[in-house]
Amino acid sequence: MLSENRQKLEKYRFVLQNRSFTPAPGYDLREVYDVIVAEFSPGYIVDWHCNYCLMKMVEYAFEQMDRVTTINVNLNK
Repeated sequence: MLSENRQKLEKYRFVLQNRSFTPAPGYDLREVYDVIVAEFSPGYIVDWHCNYCLMKMVEYAFEQMDRVTTINVNLNK
């Protein structure tokens, strides 16, 4: 996983932890979507009008990033 994509996702960890989409300047969930498409699932689709779907997208992104991180740690042992 590209480090710049990891950094993009980490920027949105507050959404996952707080279960909140409180907008802040410079934050756009499309960044999360773009990382998913680039790193994990090129055909990923999300309903941008569904808050539940957006939260599932954020959860999916972090689950995949954690999975990749775990695999890399295990391979480096």
